[in-house]
Amino acid sequence: MRARDAWLPVVMALAGCSGPRPLPGDDAPTLASLAGRSVTVHPDDGPPRDDARAAAAYRALLAAAPVSSPYRGPAQRRLADLEMDLADQRSADGAAPDYRAAITQYRAWLAAHPQAEGRDAVLYQLARALEQGGDATAALATLDGLVAAHPASAHRDEAEFRRGELLFAARRWADAEAAYSTVLQAGAGNPWLDRALYMQGWSRYRLGRWDDALDSLFGVLDLKLGNGKGHGDALPRAEQELVDDSLRVTALSLEQRQGAAAIAPHVQGERRRAYAWRVYEELAALYQRQGRVRDATDTWQRFAQSQPLSPQAALARQRVVQLHDAAGFGAAALQARRDFVLAHGPDGDWARAQASSNAQTQAWWREHVDMLARHHHAQAQQTRAAADVDAAERWYRLALQHADDERRGERRFLLAELLFDAGRFAAALAAYDEAGYGDADHARRADAAYAALLARSRLLDAADAADATSRPALQRQQLAAAQRFVQRFDADTRAAAVLANAAELQWTLADGAAARALALQVLARADAGSEARRQAHAVIGDVALAASDPAGAEQAYAQVLALVPASDAAQQGRYAERLAAAIYRQGEAERAAGRTADAARHFARVGRQAPNSSAAPAALYDGALQLIALKDWAGATAALQALRTAHPQHPLAASAAPQLALAQAEGGHPREAALELDRWSATLADPAAARAARWQAAELFDRAGEGPRAAAVWQRVQADPDSPLPQVLHARWRLAEQARAAGRGRDEQALLRALHQAEAQGGAARSDATRTLAARALLRLADPLLTAYRQVALVEPLKTTLARKKTRFDAALAALAEVAATGSADALSLATTQSAALYQDFGRAVLNSQPPRGLRKADAPAYQQLLQEQARPFEDKAAELLRGNAERQPVGPGTDPARQTAAAIPEPRQ
Repeated sequence: MRARDAWLPVVMALAGCSGPRPLPGDDAPTLASLAGRSVTVHPDDGPPRDDARAAAAYRALLAAAPVSSPYRGPAQRRLADLEMDLADQRSADGAAPDYRAAITQYRAWLAAHPQAEGRDAVLYQLARALEQGGDATAALATLDGLVAAHPASAHRDEAEFRRGELLFAARRWADAEAAYSTVLQAGAGNPWLDRALYMQGWSRYRLGRWDDALDSLFGVLDLKLGNGKGHGDALPRAEQELVDDSLRVTALSLEQRQGAAAIAPHVQGERRRAYAWRVYEELAALYQRQGRVRDATDTWQRFAQSQPLSPQAALARQRVVQLHDAAGFGAAALQARRDFVLAHGPDGDWARAQASSNAQTQAWWREHVDMLARHHHAQAQQTRAAADVDAAERWYRLALQHADDERRGERRFLLAELLFDAGRFAAALAAYDEAGYGDADHARRADAAYAALLARSRLLDAADAADATSRPALQRQQLAAAQRFVQRFDADTRAAAVLANAAELQWTLADGAAARALALQVLARADAGSEARRQAHAVIGDVALAASDPAGAEQAYAQVLALVPASDAAQQGRYAERLAAAIYRQGEAERAAGRTADAARHFARVGRQAPNSSAAPAALYDGALQLIALKDWAGATAALQALRTAHPQHPLAASAAPQLALAQAEGGHPREAALELDRWSATLADPAAARAARWQAAELFDRAGEGPRAAAVWQRVQADPDSPLPQVLHARWRLAEQARAAGRGRDEQALLRALHQAEAQGGAARSDATRTLAARALLRLADPLLTAYRQVALVEPLKTTLARKKTRFDAALAALAEVAATGSADALSLATTQSAALYQDFGRAVLNSQPPRGLRKADAPAYQQLLQEQARPFEDKAAELLRGNAERQPVGPGTDPARQTAAAIPEPRQ
């Protein structure tokens, strides 16, 4: 093979898989990046040759041949070609090539033959040697000379292409573009056409002429993909790489324009529409590498919109979904799924346009419609909005219409769940029944059948609120559905619970015998859980209680409470109530039968076994009443105090105060009884009742020796402006009595005067009793005057002591007159008696007075006679007073008139 002829296939091979070398900052590799790849060149058939020996022979020939020899020129050119071949061979073998010898020979030949034929071919070889030797500038200058001097050369197109390559590498974009344009003028038969178009596009891209670049690049794509190989999957490797590089530059150019929006004007015809997918795909990939998710998704969407019926439209929309998902754009991903489902449904235009069924697209469609349904389902669970429920229902039903796969039953179950949560119980029930009994076997079948029972329960609840007359029919339907569940899913772990619910429902329908029978079936099942057993025992208890068998009911409810977790306060409370009712009814029965002690025992059990039940307060109270009837004061007190402690806010706790006080007082605890009544009085709304309670409290305090506490109550009574006059007076009398006992004379005097003053101002409230008490107060007030009178003895000097005693006598007599003036008959009688006694005492004092000093014995009888005459008027006055008093109030024989009269003034009692 001649060296010159060997270069052309090498150049063609390299050019077919390479382009300009990437420059610093280039965005993507070009064909130039392939220039370093090794290429195997197969020699022509024939015996192997030794180029090195041949070259040595030619060098020897040239050394021996004279300058004028006609063989010198051909030999020199042949030697240049051999030197070129040897350098190429070293390069192919991995050794460092040396093109200097070839360059020297080519230049020598050109210098020696300035007008020779074939000069253009030698210039071409020289340019190649220079470029391979690393002198791109000289290589370019050589090619420039070739095309200038030999415009009609057969190497012109290849030379222009090589010039474009070198100019491009030198960043002389405009000159490179011009060179490539010259190559393209050769037309369709040009072997450099596709590569020149590609590099022209690159040059225009570098010049910023992006629309022109797109024209060139789409020209390449037309050549390679416009023949029906739109996907490029049947192209040779070199052409495939050219297509890939062209698509990359196309994407870069489109990025500089309007992105995906700039594609449509370039793919109007059917030829380009066939491979437009590749362009959109490349641009989207570029955006993805740059992290521009929205631009990438916009690219896929534009393709799907521009070719909605193309096979790749579904993939484009799927890529939109995937990109939004990966970027975390939830709302955008959701919209992309919605677009996919609506565009690629099994009965849509896209599906009808495809030549064959696409299993992958159908799988995507099912995935997206399921996800749309689940999304709106979750949204509905949060918002409870009807719009979200409607949306979820729409997608579920669409999936059920077209996605007949293994998830059908699950979808119908989820649809039913959605409708149930939204309160659309009738529709939910239909879906549950279909999922439970109609759809093919699936994992949620039993769940659906069970949920149908729950939906029926909600329909029952709704019937109560809307039309209770329909409830019995719905209950019977529910009962039938429960039995159907047990028959179909007897091995299900919930079957026992359903049977227990059926027992409750049967009891609701007032069929006690049937309800009890079902409950016993539950208890006979080995798989019955604690809750089902609890329900069964509860039904048995309810039936027993209704059948007047409270003892049997108590036994059943005790079983229920043993099965209810301690942490379940609601159920503990509910069945403690029923247990308490059963025990309480036993107490009522015993009370009605007159068995007081047994009744008290049952009532006490309520408090022990169900202390927090609503019946516990009444049981404690009723039990206390039974104990009071039995005169068990300590037991009654304990029961009533337990009522007070455990249920302080219950009305019975407040109303039990009189009973508690009675039990305490009768049980020997007057102080506690008084405290109870005192506290109770403060809670009474009826003032009269409150005052009566306080009065009793005070008397019990007195009985208990609690004087200060009693005094505190009396103080409240007498300070209360609404207290009746008798109570006020009596309270002050008691307070005065306490002051007297304590030796507080001034306080006693003040209280007695206040008592008398209040009575005098009592108006219409005054009575004989109040007047009598006022008289007693005045009598007490007179006591100091009487004491002062008695303290004066009639001794010498008699004149002085007699005058002093007489003054005090008059003061005491005046005080007794004031007592008599109160208007009380008893007071008048007492004052009169006291006055008579005073007169008698004064007369006796005169008679018993000390005789004057120096009284002679002979004068003593006359002096005694004188004293009798002085005392007689007092004695007569006393007798007169006593006679008048006796006429008003006869005095019984053998009694002291003064004592009897004083005792006749009663203390008012409440």
